Amino acid sequence: MKKFFGKLIRFIIISVIAYFFYKFYKRAKAVKNMSKSLPLFLKNTLGEKPELSINMNFNKVEIKLGLPAEILEGDEDIEQLVEEYINDFYPAFSGMHILIGTYETDAATEESEEETVEEEAPAEETKTEE
Repeated sequence: MKKFFGKLIRFIIISVIAYFFYKFYKRAKAVKNMSKSLPLFLKNTLGEKPELSINMNFNKVEIKLGLPAEILEGDEDIEQLVEEYINDFYPAFSGMHILIGTYETDAATEESEEETVEEEAPAEETKTEE
C-alpha cells in the first residue's frame, strides 16, 4: 500500500510541474507572437509604429509603448485599446495582471540625426576627390 501511495504522490507532483511548465510555455509563445503583431496593429490604428518593450514575470506582463508626443496628446485611450486587443487575441494572459505604460519618444531628434548624416556624407566625398 505504501508503494502505491508513493507512486501516486510522484505522479501528482510530476503532473503539477508539467502543467505549470506548459502554461509558462504558452504564455512565452504568446509574448513572442504579441511582440510581432501588436506594433502592426497600433500602426494600423494610430498611424505610427511604436517602440515596444514587453517583460513577463510569473503572473504579470509589463508592456511599454514609445510613441511621439502628437499621438500621445491626440489619443488618451491607448492603454485601453491595447488592453482590449490583448483580451481579444491572447487568452493566455487572461489570469495575469497586465500593466500598460506609454512614454514619449523623440521623433524629431531621430530625423535631425538622419539629416546631419546625409549632410556630412557629401562633405566627405569632396575631400576625397581633391
